[in-house]
Amino acid sequence: MSHDRFTTILRGYRRADVDAFLARVDGTLGRAPLTAQPVTAEEIAATRFAIATRGYDPAAVDRAMAEAAAVLGGTAVSGYTSFAPPAAPTGYAPPPPAPYGDDADGARDRMIARLRDVRLSTTRMRAGYATDEVDGFLQRAAAAVAGMAPPITAAETEGVVFSTSRLRPGYDQEETDALLDELAAYLRRYGGGAADTPR
Repeated sequence: MSHDRFTTILRGYRRADVDAFLARVDGTLGRAPLTAQPVTAEEIAATRFAIATRGYDPAAVDRAMAEAAAVLGGTAVSGYTSFAPPAAPTGYAPPPPAPYGDDADGARDRMIARLRDVRLSTTRMRAGYATDEVDGFLQRAAAAVAGMAPPITAAETEGVVFSTSRLRPGYDQEETDALLDELAAYLRRYGGGAADTPR
């Protein structure tokens, strides 16, 4: 797995985190020396990367992670039978490949792209939402919709609370709320079994 194929964008996955994790993936798959514990498909599905300036393109990284998970098939490679895979979070089962509808109309791909390519206005002289918190939530939501992270629900989306940024740039609150409403509406329509609770 060649990490240099990942495009660096303005805000993407933190490169050091991706490089460290994918080094373990390469070692597990025999593509490089194994210098840390091998990984499993379950660990890949549960892994989320922090968002940082000048990071790797999340879409490209997610594709590479999905490919590695498919190769591993949910178990450590032979030769590491003494390794106990890390336990998944309590109550979490790896999501199916398409947890939010069958995407016959392309809605899932559009929503993933919408969440990853965020273009929200920023505020300076009035209150806004903390950009790092909004970016983190939207990237987590994109990974969930793509089947690369635990599912997210409409109720969780509607109930998320962000810190207010006053002395530094923040995301426009109305635009952010509108995007979250759009995501919640999508999740209610294509929830794919993810449990929602009434508002």
